[in-house]
Amino acid sequence: MEFKIESISPAKAVEYLRHNTDNYRKLTRAVYKRYAEDMKNGRWQLNGEAIVFGEDGTLKDGQHRLAAIIESGKTIQMAVIRNVKDDVTIYDVGMDRTVLQMSRAEGLDANASVVSVANIVTGKFGAAPTKPQVTHYISEHIDELNRAYRITTYGTKPYSKKASCVTASYLMLRTSRMPCYEVELFFRLFNTGGSANAEGYDPTPVMVARRQFKGREGGGGFQRKEQLEIILMAMQDFHEGKSRMQEYKIKEPFLCEKLIDEVRKADRL
Repeated sequence: MEFKIESISPAKAVEYLRHNTDNYRKLTRAVYKRYAEDMKNGRWQLNGEAIVFGEDGTLKDGQHRLAAIIESGKTIQMAVIRNVKDDVTIYDVGMDRTVLQMSRAEGLDANASVVSVANIVTGKFGAAPTKPQVTHYISEHIDELNRAYRITTYGTKPYSKKASCVTASYLMLRTSRMPCYEVELFFRLFNTGGSANAEGYDPTPVMVARRQFKGREGGGGFQRKEQLEIILMAMQDFHEGKSRMQEYKIKEPFLCEKLIDEVRKADRL
């Protein structure tokens, strides 16, 4: 076998893919688009994973990486192995590293809950971000993530299904809309069922939101956007001192998306 590091341009990737004639897997658009996004943003690293060709020149492994190079328009360094025996079959049986494993490899004080929060924030509560995107966000905001999680899980089970979404909404709104103290008081009331001191604020919006969450436990629960929509409306009412008796009606399209974009810009997230 021959091994070397090559700088693969989009044109060379097109040429290599012409040899992709005996592949048992179909090209998956979502996969190579995700890789391409990392390449465009400089997150793709040379890590030893190779583009593999058989003795007859057939591409045996690497179709998604090559397609991503074409999609990104970037020239990327990759390991290339040639002359692998034709009777050797390559199966993708290895397990991808998780974001948690990648974060810990960088020496970050991360856990599964922090990773879940980072996934929500980097994906804007919508599209799934790539692992390098999430890992980078964690490395930049690890102290903030851990502090936010401690604040928003005060007085409740930190591993509840809604915990990650609640923490993410706190990160979105901590400096805009509401003073930090109000946000923390809101979540103390939310998590303790009103047993915490309301400090002169009307707790009814918080209790209505909590009742809605509790009412859906075991019944499939709310989607993340629905959770955030309820929290946002309750937080706004709490901040403005409004009383609330009826449940919040979830709107479509979700109001939260516009508010999140505004807050993200303000906080440079």
